[in-house]
Amino acid sequence: MKKGISLIVLVITIIVMIILAASVVITLSNTDITNKADKSTFIYNLKNFVDEYNVYLAFYLAEGNKATDLNVESENMQSVIKSIPDNSIYKEKLAIISGELTYMVDDRNKDDVERAKWACEAGVKVYGMESCGDIEFSETHKAAFEKRGNIYYNTPDLTGFNPEKTFFVSYDADGNEKIGNNISKKPPENWFDYENKEWANVVVVNESIGTTTYFVWIPRYAYKVDKSGKKVDVRFVNNSNEYVTYNETKITYNDTEPMFDADGNQTNYVISSAFYINLGKETSEVKQLSGFWMSKYELNDTIDITNINTCYGTNYIEITGITHTGVAMFDYYLDGNLIIENTGTTYKFENLKNDTIYNIKIVGKSGYGEELAVYEREITTLGSNTNGMTTFKADARHNSIIIYDTSLTDIARQNRVKTYEYYLDDELITTNTNGKYTFEGLERQRTYKVTIKVKDTGIYYGEYTRTFTTPEVPVYGEANAPELGELLKAGTYYLTWDADGNEIRTEVVDESGNAVAVPDGWYDYSNKKWANIVVVNESIGATTYFVWIPKYEYRVMGAESSYASDEKVDIAFIPTTRLEATPGYILHSAFDVNMGTDENPDIKHLPGFWMTKYELNEVTN
Repeated sequence: MKKGISLIVLVITIIVMIILAASVVITLSNTDITNKADKSTFIYNLKNFVDEYNVYLAFYLAEGNKATDLNVESENMQSVIKSIPDNSIYKEKLAIISGELTYMVDDRNKDDVERAKWACEAGVKVYGMESCGDIEFSETHKAAFEKRGNIYYNTPDLTGFNPEKTFFVSYDADGNEKIGNNISKKPPENWFDYENKEWANVVVVNESIGTTTYFVWIPRYAYKVDKSGKKVDVRFVNNSNEYVTYNETKITYNDTEPMFDADGNQTNYVISSAFYINLGKETSEVKQLSGFWMSKYELNDTIDITNINTCYGTNYIEITGITHTGVAMFDYYLDGNLIIENTGTTYKFENLKNDTIYNIKIVGKSGYGEELAVYEREITTLGSNTNGMTTFKADARHNSIIIYDTSLTDIARQNRVKTYEYYLDDELITTNTNGKYTFEGLERQRTYKVTIKVKDTGIYYGEYTRTFTTPEVPVYGEANAPELGELLKAGTYYLTWDADGNEIRTEVVDESGNAVAVPDGWYDYSNKKWANIVVVNESIGATTYFVWIPKYEYRVMGAESSYASDEKVDIAFIPTTRLEATPGYILHSAFDVNMGTDENPDIKHLPGFWMTKYELNEVTN
């Protein structure tokens, strides 16, 4: 009897709910619900959907099913909740996941985040959120020239970073680091405050290549250096080079070169060249940067040069792979003609003539189209009577070329090739049977021709030739020693730290003004321990920290990724007398200062310079 009554009650309930649901369908269809539905209507409709779904779920469970087995995608939700109208936000956003009616929120859409909060109030689970309080807008942070506090500056632009690998970094009152959410979430309240010299920091953790890299955001600025070269006035500007004063007056700085008066004082503010990017040699278009992210703290070890794999036959030349740090896309040229541009690391030149020399050029570019690297060589297609060929992978080190993988054609493999002959500049060096060999004792920065011939007993299967240039790898640790210059005075202190991280200050001069001995362990650039000083000016109540930047050259590197944040910078210290960069490196322009004019230049080559730590000071009007 009880079972019969329960079944009747259930049937009646279902019939009543179906009738109610039908009326709801009419109501919803006539109200033309869109993304702009007001809160009360949205919650009312969702509650109706919840009721209808509960009836469906009860029927589903009565058949002996488990709720956790019920999963329905958004596009099929009308098969469960009949009252969901076509072309509505409900049809787009509702789904069933493990038996729970779920709202699929897009946390980068402010309107959708607001609707998700309403859905939570209506008793609908929000995807990815444990509670209603977890729902928050996750903005894609782009640079914007905004007033924060009393000053204007370009806020950080995070659009080039991989959101899954990049995290906000902030610091508490004691200077302790705190790594927060990844950048797809809301940043911490104290992430940055440039008025109070608290700079925006992020950290990129790339577990696949074992790197952790910190970056600090440098907003676009104009600067002026005093006569001593030790003090820099900085003013943050927008992309039109406008500086906004405290009384909202705009001052435009368009100079890219400093000007000086008769006494040698710089008279103008200059926009740093770091905020301009030329998009290519064949175009005059220049990209204006609102700021840039600078890597912090550490230097990266030199890694292998670009590795380009090629194979060729009688009528084709194929690029089978390119490993190049920091390159986003490639252009391919054949005999000086552009064949394909802005493509990936593989390409096949087809319909070529046999036994013909072709010039292959590959240009690696950044995501902005800036040329970063060029690889060029000549390849001769095989003659029509060649039975087989081989490819090989290799790396050029500063005094060796390592052959580490050899691939054979099907013909060669089938005949069980037994002998590899290794030639250096057409001279036979050795033979073996494993396809691996290292040419050692080579000269630095010299181009070598490497040929591998593949043979069996009395049978020649083919050969493969590549050219390599061994790099001139700069010697680390030979950094130019710090020069105090005008900072050798009372109030300047050598800065070191004890084992517990406490500051130890040693004044650079004694009471008579004579220089004191440099404290032990002040710096060791070979172990990434930088020279630091602190200058205390009691008359104006200022304490400023400086770090010595020795003269260096650099090159941009990175993992195989489309994200700018996977890039790294390889830095090498060089002597003051080095005026040309090592091939593949860039000599930083900050170490060459024109003390004269454009017509009569007087270039001073600096061994290094002192850079303020933590902050650039805004000029107060």
